[in-house]
Amino acid sequence: MKKFIIIQLFVLAFLNISCEKSLSTSPDDVQKPNLKLFIESEPEGAKIYLDNKNTGQLTPDTIEWLDSRNYKLTLKLDHFKDTNVVVTVNQSEVTKVRLDYTRNPNMRGSLYCDSNPRDAEVFIGDSSTGKFTPVAIHNLFPGLYTIKFKKEGYWIDSTTSYVESAKTRYATLSLKDSLVWVNFTSQRINLPTDYLTHVTIESGWIKWISTLSEGVIRFDDKTVINYNETNSPLPGNNVNMIGIDASGKKWICTSSGLAVLDGQNWTIFTSSNSQLPSNLVECVAFDVDGAAWIGTANAGVAKLEGTSWTLYNTSNSGLASNGIRSITIDPTGVKWIGTSNAGVSKFDNSVWKTFNKDNTKPIQEPPPAPPKPGIPNNNIECVALDVSGITWVAVGEEGDVPGGSATYKGFGDWTIFALLPSSSVNTIVIDPGNNKWFANSIGGISKYTGPGLTPTDGSWIHYNTSNSGIGNDRVFSIAIDANDHKWIATYGGGLVKYKGN
Repeated sequence: MKKFIIIQLFVLAFLNISCEKSLSTSPDDVQKPNLKLFIESEPEGAKIYLDNKNTGQLTPDTIEWLDSRNYKLTLKLDHFKDTNVVVTVNQSEVTKVRLDYTRNPNMRGSLYCDSNPRDAEVFIGDSSTGKFTPVAIHNLFPGLYTIKFKKEGYWIDSTTSYVESAKTRYATLSLKDSLVWVNFTSQRINLPTDYLTHVTIESGWIKWISTLSEGVIRFDDKTVINYNETNSPLPGNNVNMIGIDASGKKWICTSSGLAVLDGQNWTIFTSSNSQLPSNLVECVAFDVDGAAWIGTANAGVAKLEGTSWTLYNTSNSGLASNGIRSITIDPTGVKWIGTSNAGVSKFDNSVWKTFNKDNTKPIQEPPPAPPKPGIPNNNIECVALDVSGITWVAVGEEGDVPGGSATYKGFGDWTIFALLPSSSVNTIVIDPGNNKWFANSIGGISKYTGPGLTPTDGSWIHYNTSNSGIGNDRVFSIAIDANDHKWIATYGGGLVKYKGN
């Protein structure tokens, strides 16, 4: 009985399943159109939107199961403007669309490049743009760029920045000094010679350089311009000094006369066309009224005020010698005139006074050494005045008598500064911190920090070819620019920039 029941249930179940299958019905599937749209772009990888809906696909790709109609196609690519086009999907074939971003100028962007310090050459990747900071570089294709900055005396550095369509992005860097000492020689920057006699600074940064035999050099850290007898009215190529007056005129002292350069205009003064007493012009200085005081090697001093000349020599004034090496004018208008063989003449516009090795007060320095004269000898190369009112003189050799330096504190009180490495000093300059920098005929340059009362009351640092980057130990001149960098004119080693302090 139980077997029968089980068999019966199985049969019923089978019949039941069979009945359900035979009774089930479904409508025929509706045939969807399978029109296709193939989309590609240059560059690839753009997101594909149809009718503002993200398809989830990237170019190049094919969108299927489309109707035959117009679609709004939008491509979105990072850093590019969105691109919208209307596409008509064709019934008979695959519709193809290609968008080339590289051909659309509206896709381009810009980079603004700047550096500290400025005037650095700008490279995109490894290719120079030929431009210098600060500069905007336009018409760049969007994407990630490596921007390099290169400037003499600083490490090459780089940064990365994305360029975006129709936008300006910024790429800026602070460059690090690569060298404390930077040498500018005839091999590096096309100087006409490495034998330099003087350097002075215009507008805080433009260097005007005197040479022994190649005229005048103008150097703006990038371009060298050489003025000589061949390419300009310069009367001689042996240039001793260049002075720059308050109006920016360059007064060029040559061994063949005086040249004044005012922009592009030259005025030449010689003993034959003016009252200049000698063509051997050594130096020039300017007083508060704008008059030029011109020192000659063998005929004293000539003052030129406008078109009026006044001559000072040993015959008509208290000037100690007609051989003039330097002229310095202090804030009160007093002239300090260094002579080649008679010490220093001081002129307050009414009274002359001369200081030499015989009449300066001897002082015992340092004890228990015997007293020394206040000025080593009478060959005065330069006079400088510090912020404390102390007068400093650079003294060259006079025959077999060594020179050096000495200071004057008023009331006949002179002190020899005997701790210099050279027996002959060509120039003294004073920086904004009241430090004294000595250009030594041998031994490089020396820095003195202290009050200037005695040589031992401060600290000394000496720089030469063995312990620094200076190009030659024979130094004729030092000038200090607006950044407190020292520019050193050497005799045989070109121009040297010292960034240290």
